[in-house]
Amino acid sequence: MPLLYKAFHGGSPVFFLAVSFIIGIAVSSAIGHFVSQLWVEIPLFLFIVFLLWLLLRRKGASVSMLPVALVAMLFVLLGFIAYALHASAPDVVWPKSKKLWCGNIVSVSETKATKRCVVALVAYKEGNRRVRVREQVVVSILKRARPSCRLRPGEALMFYARIGNPGPYVLPNGFDYAKWLRRNGIAGTCFVTNRWMRLSAESSEKLLQRQSLLMRCRLRSLQLREKLLGQYARLPADSAGRKVLAALTLGDKSGMTSSIRELYARTGTSHVLALSGLHLGMLISLLMLLLRPLLRFKRLKLPVFLSAIALIWCFAFLTGLSISLLRSAVMYTLWCLFMCRGRHGRSLNNLALAAFLLLIVHPDTLFDVGFQLSFLSVLAILSGMPMLDVLLPPTRKGRVFIDFLFVSVVAQLATAPLVAYCFNSFPVYSILSNCIAVPCTCLLLVFSLLYFMCSGFSFMQELVGRVLACVLDVLHGGLSAVARLPFSSLWVSPSWLSVCVCYVVLVLLFVLLRRKCESMLRARVPCC
Repeated sequence: MPLLYKAFHGGSPVFFLAVSFIIGIAVSSAIGHFVSQLWVEIPLFLFIVFLLWLLLRRKGASVSMLPVALVAMLFVLLGFIAYALHASAPDVVWPKSKKLWCGNIVSVSETKATKRCVVALVAYKEGNRRVRVREQVVVSILKRARPSCRLRPGEALMFYARIGNPGPYVLPNGFDYAKWLRRNGIAGTCFVTNRWMRLSAESSEKLLQRQSLLMRCRLRSLQLREKLLGQYARLPADSAGRKVLAALTLGDKSGMTSSIRELYARTGTSHVLALSGLHLGMLISLLMLLLRPLLRFKRLKLPVFLSAIALIWCFAFLTGLSISLLRSAVMYTLWCLFMCRGRHGRSLNNLALAAFLLLIVHPDTLFDVGFQLSFLSVLAILSGMPMLDVLLPPTRKGRVFIDFLFVSVVAQLATAPLVAYCFNSFPVYSILSNCIAVPCTCLLLVFSLLYFMCSGFSFMQELVGRVLACVLDVLHGGLSAVARLPFSSLWVSPSWLSVCVCYVVLVLLFVLLRRKCESMLRARVPCC
């Protein structure tokens, strides 16, 4: 049976379609510069040629492969067209002169000389009238004018500047800053010296009501996150510990220093600082562990999984609805829905459907490093867990620890070539450091939720705060010890061809191991 036919009619047809769609996006991105005027004609021509080639083959092969090939080429074509339409969208035409702009602050980060604010614009003044605009821009404000003024998400900002489109700005390591801004929905940049002011709370609320529904939800979530961050100020921990806790539990990395980032990069634990599927998976696993006795009753199965979905989106809302967490929230929501219907929740179809939905809305997401790393790691884990079930039965003692170690090793192997290519570093002791960071992150998530729940009881909150401070000390001390080991991080600079070779080798090893596990499973089944 042909491999293509087997892949489509196997257990993961959505995965097959998603891969075809991704191939179309990748091809469109690679050759889109040369066929900007023929982005429909060329794929259609290739589709017709491929169809004729299939029809001219032997009759037996064409009958089995023709429907699958047609579906595959259709989704490749859809991916090609989706990215071509997205890439051909014109840039925003900004006024050529300086204008008075107003909008709500989405996020704030600081450098030595400036405050960089992402602002969701509402309008600008043109003579005696206001022109409505709904775009996000990066506003760089000179700090020396008002160094003590603190800006927070949700507040209204009025400034006088000339906004321009993100220009071509590529860093020495190849990172295209302008393209990164466009992928994150930022349409312009500007620089402001002292002609700006923060509006009152009443004006901020009025401007917020004029934002789109999605932006209002995001700004509300960011305002709630700011209130929760204020409670961390009472923790009996140092400033660095509170900043790490804010990043691990609420996704606020604005206060992260270069030394903290370097420590987590050298130890291969930077992923715990970015809220993603790891953090959501910990919370869902804890909830399922607590509610596991209720799953024995069929009538309570639906309420249990609906509560899990509610927890997923409440956590996403509390942490500011970040893009990386939204990806994971969609995937875990699909997992819960499949489990409600009695289907296997660990299927590759769930992962593929989440990726497919995200790429339809925003095809450029495929080239986001966070998207690639998160889906590569989850794909490796989902593909490898059935083999572990064959080697070690789930009922075996110590399986929880083995699962944790297996997931860490597989995720590190799957993402190591891409991490080396994107960040030019290879953490040698990443498995050891993750054995410290992942359990500590789980404890910090659980006790931080308890910390917020005890906000009305000062004694209980102080007690939970001391536990959080102890866990932070263990985390920082353990990672610092790993970072001091010899050759803890190696500087590498692989080419894209080397990365492809590494993934080909990994896929071949996976195929060999899977065949070995299948032969072991067949040997265990008694012959009738």
